[in-house]
Amino acid sequence: MSKLIIFVTAILLGAVCTGYDCRGQEFDLAADKIPDSLVKNAVSILRFEKKVFEVTDLDQAIYKIHNAVTILNERGSRYQLFQHYGDKFHKLGDVNIRVYDANGKFLIRFKNKDLSTYNIGEGLIDDGIRQYIMVPAAAYPITVETDYEIIYRGLLAYPSYYFANPNMAVINSSFTAIVPKVNNLRYKPQHTSILPEIKEDGKNISYTWSVKNQAAVAYEDGAIESAKMFPAILLAPNKFKLDNYEGDLSSWKNFGLWYSSVVDGTDVLKEPQINFYKNLVKHAATNREKIETVYKYMQSNFRYVSIQLGIGGNKPLPASFTDDKKYGDCKGLSNYMRAVLKTFGIKSHLAIINREANDDGEDPNFPIDRFNHVILFVPDGKDSIWLECTSKTLPFGMLDFSTENKNAVVVTENGGVLVATPRSRAADNVFKVRTAITLDGSGSGDCISNMQATGFYKEMLLENVAERKRDEQKAFLVGYFGYKQMDDLVITRIADPYIYNTNLALAIEKVSEFSAGSKMFLAPHIYKFVNFSMPAHEKRQRDFYFTVPFIKSDTTIFTLPEGFIIDQLPVGKTFATEVGSYSSTYSYNDSQKAIYSITSLELNKHKILPGEYDSTKAFFDKVLKEESQRIVIKKDPNQPPPPPRKSGF
Repeated sequence: MSKLIIFVTAILLGAVCTGYDCRGQEFDLAADKIPDSLVKNAVSILRFEKKVFEVTDLDQAIYKIHNAVTILNERGSRYQLFQHYGDKFHKLGDVNIRVYDANGKFLIRFKNKDLSTYNIGEGLIDDGIRQYIMVPAAAYPITVETDYEIIYRGLLAYPSYYFANPNMAVINSSFTAIVPKVNNLRYKPQHTSILPEIKEDGKNISYTWSVKNQAAVAYEDGAIESAKMFPAILLAPNKFKLDNYEGDLSSWKNFGLWYSSVVDGTDVLKEPQINFYKNLVKHAATNREKIETVYKYMQSNFRYVSIQLGIGGNKPLPASFTDDKKYGDCKGLSNYMRAVLKTFGIKSHLAIINREANDDGEDPNFPIDRFNHVILFVPDGKDSIWLECTSKTLPFGMLDFSTENKNAVVVTENGGVLVATPRSRAADNVFKVRTAITLDGSGSGDCISNMQATGFYKEMLLENVAERKRDEQKAFLVGYFGYKQMDDLVITRIADPYIYNTNLALAIEKVSEFSAGSKMFLAPHIYKFVNFSMPAHEKRQRDFYFTVPFIKSDTTIFTLPEGFIIDQLPVGKTFATEVGSYSSTYSYNDSQKAIYSITSLELNKHKILPGEYDSTKAFFDKVLKEESQRIVIKKDPNQPPPPPRKSGF
């Protein structure tokens, strides 16, 4: 349901031009005219902005945007990108982009004909379009003035007023929404207290918000998605119309009733299809077994494609179409599964959700359409089942990190109901490695690693290792996990329906970190057990999100080269905090001439509140310090040097 929402990444924003001809040349756009107080922490400055969104009917509106933004340096280059995503309900009107140098001197102009245009989605059926241009910059600062309009012929979502963007200061900005009084609109301040100026004029009512001389808002790594991170005014209609479908967004219940009318009649299967599925599940003893049988069949026989057709990407194609083609998008595959379950008398519901990492879901008290995905919900008391019908790899009844920990609008016969999706659990995201390394006296070695993974780690390995070419596999293991550069790599997958289980055979020229005289220094693992660090902040302002909570464990066994002995083993440590725990042990098995390094790390929650940030960062900093310890071995002065050993397989 990848909705083609209108947005201009350039956020080449716009501003109040009251009393002016509101053309860029009416303003002095020289960069040295920017107040020094606004340059601090900024990579760009919004010089002026004026946005006017006028609704003329339930399904008709025009959105006019005029702005100028000065980009101070290359770190602000993202604001040189102008782009628009549209479909048959949203069309880009005239575009006029003017570029100025540091002194405010006009350089070049771009119009519609200069925009690159292409269809979006995977394209079997697709009515979406992307138009964009990356404004060039020979030197900084530059100023980009943008004047354009968007024409709406179908309204489900109103544009919101985003007046704060990462590291952008604002000199002057305004947003006006004009709507018929009979329908009005709803608005919600997000991280701001600014109030609108409200005026009535005949049949219309207008709301105007203004911002002046606002300092740049710093971006914080790991925070909630950008649309919810920064101050904004969210707007939403009460009544709307898309194609011939009129709806009411004043409550989640009414929104669900509208969506139910949109999908009505799309869940009908032909008699041969019904008979096929009844035969498929004839040996299933329970409804749960029937659902699982169908889900696994679909994983093996259907595939996902992006189809942006039908009521702005909201209406699924008929179940019979999906059956014939053996493909569909998220709404099509979920609707098809719903149709199959209906033939068994099993009730299920489409669930509309925002598939986005670092997102807590929607506000129960402010219905707004910010969704981009559809999954399936099968109610069964405490054992209710959530199905991600686009995935060929997720286990039955499991969601991934992008749809956990939030709420979805479950579409029932009585309307929409906000229902919480399952919470992420550390026990569902396990990464376990056991490695045996046979070292030689030069510091090279042959390694056999067994890697077992569930949840997030399983999906990541299936995508980046299982079906990749050898060079791509090496690049991922080195780039993501921090494995040492390898000369040879042989991967042997072990069949397992529940976990990703594989053996890696590696020949590594330089296992040791470095050598000094007769001593060799070894990291506790052949890869980076912890491959991230939390960013430093004077005072964290926003929640910090890990991708998932997790459990990681590693056992690394170093078989010493002939003629080598231990010089020093690190001291193992065990410590914990409210959000996690860490443990390490080091030991030597004399009969095997082997060192055992055993480590475990658990993070029991993925969302860290600002008040927990410092202690959590201190915990992971301590983990990194422990992981930086080195095992030291040395040549036994009483033993002659061994002959060199060939490496490889």
